[in-house]
Amino acid sequence: MLTGLNLHKRNKHDILGVIDMKQMAESRNYLILNEYEKVFLKLKETSQLILIGEFYGDPDVALISADEKYCAVGGEGVIIYYTINEHFQNELVKMHKKD
Repeated sequence: MLTGLNLHKRNKHDILGVIDMKQMAESRNYLILNEYEKVFLKLKETSQLILIGEFYGDPDVALISADEKYCAVGGEGVIIYYTINEHFQNELVKMHKKD
């Protein structure tokens, strides 16, 4: 089962100095956002962002799997990003080791 199929729902997010990004998908822990041709995955808990990729033209659709192990974004092509949880857990461990 796939969740989070919200096509271009407008939201304001203060990300990287950009305040007007489109929310494309949402799950319990993540958002997929885009601004023009760039697509980002945001961890809600920490507001951490990673760039999923870029398209020629705006992306049209995005989804996050129900188990949050992958997401997919489509536009002039398709990007499938695996192991979402693993990436952010590794980053959180690195952040806590600095303290």
